[in-house]
Amino acid sequence: MDHYEVLGLSSVESVDCTKLTEAEIKAAYRKKALELHPDKISKKRKRDGITDDSDTVSSMTAAFQQLQSSYEVLMDKEARKRFDVVWLRRKQKKVRTGKMQEGMARKERERGKSFREQMRMARERMMSMRKELERIRKKAREWEMNVRKEKERQRKMEREWEESERVKKEMRMKVEREREENERKEEEAIKKVQEEERLVYEKKLKRIHDEENVRVFEEVWRVKARILRVTWNKVEFGEFSKVQIRDMFEVFGEVKEVRINKDLGKNGHALILMGSKQSVVAATVAKWVNHPKSPFLVRPLTLC
Repeated sequence: MDHYEVLGLSSVESVDCTKLTEAEIKAAYRKKALELHPDKISKKRKRDGITDDSDTVSSMTAAFQQLQSSYEVLMDKEARKRFDVVWLRRKQKKVRTGKMQEGMARKERERGKSFREQMRMARERMMSMRKELERIRKKAREWEMNVRKEKERQRKMEREWEESERVKKEMRMKVEREREENERKEEEAIKKVQEEERLVYEKKLKRIHDEENVRVFEEVWRVKARILRVTWNKVEFGEFSKVQIRDMFEVFGEVKEVRINKDLGKNGHALILMGSKQSVVAATVAKWVNHPKSPFLVRPLTLC
């Protein structure tokens, strides 16, 4: 219990209550007694229209009794000395506690200030982050819009490319059909030309063959007209050699070649190629050749 505080003397911390005089204590007691006297308080409450109950009266009485008890302690020198020692300890403790609390309060204020500064910085960062987020969202919306535009442009380009490919394919097919048609017409024209050339060639070749056949036939006929067919009886006259036959018939003209048919029959056969048709005629009409005793039977090959 702080008796100085009960008398209202220790409300100011800078006041050293141990140095107060008895007159100051008495003056404080009288002033406080006027404030806490039950009769005074009851009259004032009655004027204000407030009715006192038993609890209120007992609390007022206890407060006034405590005031008297504190006054008696402070007016007793020995009791006051003992109380002053306790009071000084309490005050020092209170001062230390106050300083500690003040330091803690200062630290708390500093922490609060730091916290408020941090909160302010956090709010600024939050605002900056919100602005940045809004900027990013705006960029994202622009990017999405650009992506959609790019996709739409790509789809448009793909459609145009597909359309161009379709047109190209149709053009290629058309060109291919025209090329095939042209090739077919060209092949038909070539076949027609080849057929015409073949017919012309065949006609020409036929004409050439006909001319060649005539020429060959004439040549063969001319050669055959210069050939003598000679026959003799080998049993009666024996064998004749090419030299013997050549010597016998050279009297009629030049003998180009003599060929003897070496068969096993009783008659011998030979072909004599004379140098001219006149030699053949001369050999055919010669008397010794056509004489019955002549060994040879002479005939032109064309008459055989």
